[in-house]
Amino acid sequence: FYCPRDKGIFMPRNRVTESMGNNQGGHIMVLAHEYGHHVQAMSGINYGMGLKMAGLAEESPEYLELTRRMELQADCFSGMFIAATGGRGSISKSLSNAASSAFRSSVADKTHGSVKHQIQWGTAGVKNNNTVACNTWLAPAGEVS
Repeated sequence: FYCPRDKGIFMPRNRVTESMGNNQGGHIMVLAHEYGHHVQAMSGINYGMGLKMAGLAEESPEYLELTRRMELQADCFSGMFIAATGGRGSISKSLSNAASSAFRSSVADKTHGSVKHQIQWGTAGVKNNNTVACNTWLAPAGEVS
């Protein structure tokens, strides 16, 4: 998880291993997703979302849709990270491909969206490697369910 207060990414090993096993690509995908939240915090997206969420009940459909838009955008930013690092430094092209494939291991829930949409947005980041492709805020509600 990402903590905007101290700008730290925390990956409890047991939790990541429980959800991704020993799949290094999956671990990179999770790390990149959390880095996506860091990008959102540094760019002011978190602040803007906070303003939109003010006064909404946490379980309301509006609140949950905003949360999904944020999480799916982090998936897209994750894909951009995966695309940008593949074949560079310690992330080989095959490890990058494994990280990209790890979106299929996502788990659907009311805050992160359907697996279909997590794959869709993560793949958009990998393929386009451009922030314009990650604009979940203008996407129809049906693309962020």
